[in-house]
Amino acid sequence: MAENPQKRRMSSFGSDEPTIPSLTRSVEYMKRRHAEIIREHSVIQGRYMKNKAVAEKEIRALKKERFEIGEKLRRTEDKFTVLTLEAGHMKEELKRLRGIEKRVEELEDALAVNPDANLRLKIKQLLIKFHPDKQHSETLPLDNEEVTRNLLQLLEA
Repeated sequence: MAENPQKRRMSSFGSDEPTIPSLTRSVEYMKRRHAEIIREHSVIQGRYMKNKAVAEKEIRALKKERFEIGEKLRRTEDKFTVLTLEAGHMKEELKRLRGIEKRVEELEDALAVNPDANLRLKIKQLLIKFHPDKQHSETLPLDNEEVTRNLLQLLEA
């Protein structure tokens, strides 16, 4: 059997064998095309890096803003907690003061019925007068002379 040599595809440029000038032109064309592709890639890479830098800057700004909002939220929650506790204390104090007022009314009623209850009422009035909540400033301590003077005034009356 005789081997058939493979048929070469005929080029539309002429002969089967490429010539040196045509190969040189092909190489030059490929070099130019390669240079163009490198320039395009460089431009695309530059845009990408610029966009990446802008995106990173925006991300940093958003993270900072998120942190600040979180801090504001924590401060607000802390204030809310403090106000809630203060409201609870105020309610308890109001309940206690209403109890004191009720007790004063009971003592006044007892005084109307029993004249000997006068001393108890006077003592109760002193307790209310010198109660720490009635003080104008918590930094001012109670003066013993003032307490004694007021006690004597009530007992003499």
